[in-house]
Amino acid sequence: MFFGLFKKKKTSFADFCIKLADPLFMGKAADMAWQDAETLKDKRIDALAMIIMGTAGGFVKAFSNRVGGFWQGSDKVLKATNLDVIAVEAIIWTGVIFTRLWFVDKEDDPRAFKLVAPLTIYKATQRSFQMVEDIYGTKLDDVFNARDNLYMAARKQGTRDHEVFSQVVSELLGCKSFDDARAVSASSHRPSLEFNSTFIAMYAAIHAATMPEAGYTGFKNVLDHYENSR
Repeated sequence: MFFGLFKKKKTSFADFCIKLADPLFMGKAADMAWQDAETLKDKRIDALAMIIMGTAGGFVKAFSNRVGGFWQGSDKVLKATNLDVIAVEAIIWTGVIFTRLWFVDKEDDPRAFKLVAPLTIYKATQRSFQMVEDIYGTKLDDVFNARDNLYMAARKQGTRDHEVFSQVVSELLGCKSFDDARAVSASSHRPSLEFNSTFIAMYAAIHAATMPEAGYTGFKNVLDHYENSR
């Protein structure tokens, strides 16, 4: 299993995602995942899981000045937030963006649309969650389902994905665990975090316009490379 790349016991899931944000490491990890998987279906899923986690890690890395962040003082905004919680939210958001890009390919690039194949993005996201479960013993199916419904409902109302994501992250600031995050998500209370949300939305919009598309294009290049070498 490609989770063998996660070797250091003291390394958090968020730190691993941040490490994957390095294009060279992401490429190596995706290639290892592809080589280790037995079926073409699993090769696609495992390689894409690495790319999704790396894309999410790019957001977390820039978001927190603990690891070279986006703005000075963001550590105060983050408070004692568990970055694993933010990484999981970024993974869900990345999957939403990748799915939207895949549907665009249905018209613009039918060959790529076929190569990526249905459910690959969804299952790659689930594979990332499996890693969280393996590390911490925490299942995240309920979190994913709640967010999936949230993004779909917001889209019907004309709300952009990065706006939904920034609001969710704003509400999760200060959460020290996944249980804390679940409590916030289930609560009808919506704290006044306009200042935090504005900064988060600003970076989320920048990130959404660049890194996810690069990651999705990189995945298509991986598929194209192995398809041509068969």
